[in-house]
Amino acid sequence: MLPDLSFDYTWGGPLCLSRNGEPVFGDLEADVFGAFCLNGVGIVRGTIYGILLAELVAGVSTPLLDIMLKAGRPSGTPPQPFLGWGVRLNFAKRRHDAGLEM
Repeated sequence: MLPDLSFDYTWGGPLCLSRNGEPVFGDLEADVFGAFCLNGVGIVRGTIYGILLAELVAGVSTPLLDIMLKAGRPSGTPPQPFLGWGVRLNFAKRRHDAGLEM
C-alpha cells in the first residue's frame, strides 16, 4: 500500500524470551541495574522498565515499582531438543494470540 515509502532508520536486535514470561529487572549486583528479557514486547515494556529503573536508582517508591520488585524471575530452560520444541510452540501460540496485529 505504500510502495514509495522508505525508512531512514531501522533497528534490529536479539529477542529474549523466558519460559514463564517473567523479565529480569532490578538491582542485579552492587551498582548494576538492568531490565531485559522483555519477551517480544521490548518497546512498551522497555520504556516502562526504564522509568521504573530510574525510580529504583533514585530511591523513589511507586506502586508499579513495588509490583515489579515483587514479580518473579525467568525460569530455567530445559535441554535440547525440548528447548527448541518449546520455543517454536511458544512463538506459534504468540502469533496465534496476536491475530491480525502481526
